[in-house]
Amino acid sequence: MLLPHFPYPLQVMQSQLQFYHLTPNQVVAIDDVTVQIGLINNIQKSIGYKITWSEYSVAYITDLQSKIDDSDVEGVIRLTQGVDLLIVNPNYISSDFGDSKTPIDSYWENALDLARTTGVKKLVFSNHHPNHHDDFLDRVQAALKSDLEKASLAREGMVISIN
Repeated sequence: MLLPHFPYPLQVMQSQLQFYHLTPNQVVAIDDVTVQIGLINNIQKSIGYKITWSEYSVAYITDLQSKIDDSDVEGVIRLTQGVDLLIVNPNYISSDFGDSKTPIDSYWENALDLARTTGVKKLVFSNHHPNHHDDFLDRVQAALKSDLEKASLAREGMVISIN
């Protein structure tokens, strides 16, 4: 068991691997693709990515908190401003969805607010609790769409066009 690639150790991967030490505010160019790295959560030291190719861009932001700390706002906005697709991985939505006055947890609301503020074209939530059943996720999807039409839940087999 070798982390972070468990259950497969690097030795069994059939490819040439190249590793980069990435730091916040760094930009890495790989041919005609640029990867911008930003610190998005000072508490957990999480980093996010903005990948740009031609005029297309995708941002991947993990570990959104219930409130984006003031010290993190600038970096998060820099990564997400005007992207074609924002993939967020907020904490799980509460299991009492539908039974509370606020149907979407503040972690998720943060992502919706971020998408509105930064002009994101499409927003996908990629983190669901494994015990949530399809009916529950359908209700979450409906709530997301009613709040922000361009928001959706990631699902198996999903293909997203960003052009």
